[in-house]
Amino acid sequence: MKHESRSVQKQAQPAAQRKRTPSFLCFPGMHNILNFVRLCLYLAVVAWAAIVLGLACNFDKMLVASDLTRFVPLAIFIAATTMLVMIALLLAPIALRHNPITTLYELSSIAFLSVFWLALGCYTATAEMGDVECYADEDETEPIEFAAFTTDIYHAQFRALEGFALINVFLLLGFLFFMLLQAYIQQRKGFRTVWSTPLALYPWFGGRRRNNRSNSTKLPPPVTAKGKSAPAMSSKPTAVPATKPMPAQPVLTAPKPAATKPAVYRSASARTQTQPASRPKPTTAKSTPAVTSATTKPKNYPGQYTRPAAGIPQTKAAPGQSNYMYHVPPAQPAAKSGQRSGAAPAPPPKRR
Repeated sequence: MKHESRSVQKQAQPAAQRKRTPSFLCFPGMHNILNFVRLCLYLAVVAWAAIVLGLACNFDKMLVASDLTRFVPLAIFIAATTMLVMIALLLAPIALRHNPITTLYELSSIAFLSVFWLALGCYTATAEMGDVECYADEDETEPIEFAAFTTDIYHAQFRALEGFALINVFLLLGFLFFMLLQAYIQQRKGFRTVWSTPLALYPWFGGRRRNNRSNSTKLPPPVTAKGKSAPAMSSKPTAVPATKPMPAQPVLTAPKPAATKPAVYRSASARTQTQPASRPKPTTAKSTPAVTSATTKPKNYPGQYTRPAAGIPQTKAAPGQSNYMYHVPPAQPAAKSGQRSGAAPAPPPKRR
C-alpha cells in the first residue's frame, strides 16, 4: 500500500520539480532532443579534431620544415584549441555549480572555431602540397621508401586532414546558424533571457511563460489518510474570483471663502446726519449667559476720542472748524461731599 502511494505521488509531481542528476550522458536541463544533438555534435567535433591533431603531429615528425609544411603548425594549433574549448563546454554544467557559460558566450566560441577550421580547410584544399613527391634526402634524388611512410601514405593522410577540417567547418557552421535562428525567434517572442541563460539549460521547445516562471507555484495539499495520495496539481491557471467594486469615495473640496460686503464711501455731510438707533433683536427661548460690562466696554485712555452714542444730536461745525466736531453736553456740577457721583443734585432749601 505504501509502495503504491509513493508511485502515485511520484507521478503527480510536476516534471519541472523533479531533480535531475548530472552524468556524462545526461546533463542538467537535458529535457529535449536539442541538447542530445548538441552533445553528439560536440563529441564528433572533438573526435575529428583529435584525428587532425594526430596527422599533423605525424607530419611534423616525419617531414622537414619548409615552405610546403606551413599547414602543419596551423593544424596542430586549431585542433588543440578545438579540443580544449569543446571539453570545457561539455563539462561546465557538471564541474561548476553556477554555469557562467551562457548562450551568447557558447555561440561566440563556436563562431571563433568555425573561422579557424574554415581557414585550415581552404588552405589545404587550394594548396599544392597534396601533389608533391616525398624524398629521403635533401638532394631530392631518391624517393622515400619507408614501410611506415611513403609518398602514397603522405597523400592519403593529407587528404584525410583536409576532409576532416571541412567536415568540422560544416558541423560547426550549421549548428551555429541553427542556434542563432532559434535565439532570434525566442527574442522576437519576448524571451530576452535566452542570451543570458546557458544553452543546455534553456527550454528551447518547451512550454513556458513570458516571465520565465512555472505554472505550478503552489504546493500540493498534505495527505491526511493512509492509502490516499495527494491530488495531482493542474497546470491550468486558476480563475481569479470576482471582487465587488469599491464604493466611490467623496471628493473633498476646500470651503469657499465668505462673501465680504463692499466698502461704501459716504460724503462728510452724510456722516453728520443723525441715525436712528437700531432696533433690538428679538430674544429667543434659548438663554445666554449674561455679559458683564467689563468684558464688552472697551477701555478709554486719556486723550482718546470716543464716538457719541446713537441718538445724541450732532451739530454742524462752524466755519473754519473741522466737520468732525460734535456737540458736547454741558459739564455737570461737581458732587458735594456725601453725595454719590452721578446722582442729581439736591434742590436748594426754600426760605419761609
